[in-house]
Amino acid sequence: MASAKFWSEEDFSCSICLDVFNSPVFTPCGHNFCRTCIATCWDVRGQCRCPFCNELFHTRPDLRVNTLISEMVDRFRSSLRGKTQPCVEPDLRIPEGSSTHQGLGDGGGPSSVIRRDLVESPGTAEGRNTETKRLAELRSAPNELRVGEREKEDALCEPERAS
Repeated sequence: MASAKFWSEEDFSCSICLDVFNSPVFTPCGHNFCRTCIATCWDVRGQCRCPFCNELFHTRPDLRVNTLISEMVDRFRSSLRGKTQPCVEPDLRIPEGSSTHQGLGDGGGPSSVIRRDLVESPGTAEGRNTETKRLAELRSAPNELRVGEREKEDALCEPERAS
């Protein structure tokens, strides 16, 4: 007898926005993304490359809806609606003048600044934090390489300075 599979939000998450797929489409390499996410990604980058496997598409692919994933996402969302209980909607705005609000620079006032940590599920926030840490590590890598190069240069030039 086949065992039942309990699906989680992670099973239906776009690797760009980390949310449950919204209008899931697939690329020629077979990876799935939200239609808006992949289109925005390609517009920003200026080239069409799969964000997951990095495959380059020389012409912008015609993205098609992944009907199987789309239907599964619909079923998943329906199953969640039946299990969730209504709750009071929290105030997700960050108070203007708070230290968290400072430096956001959106100019839209307090109502336009939404706290992601209150909106996201713990798993989604955790995934986003992991991605943020990875990006920070990648951004600091060139600096670490430069420091290593300077140390080597100093070590090589030191005998010359002693002469």
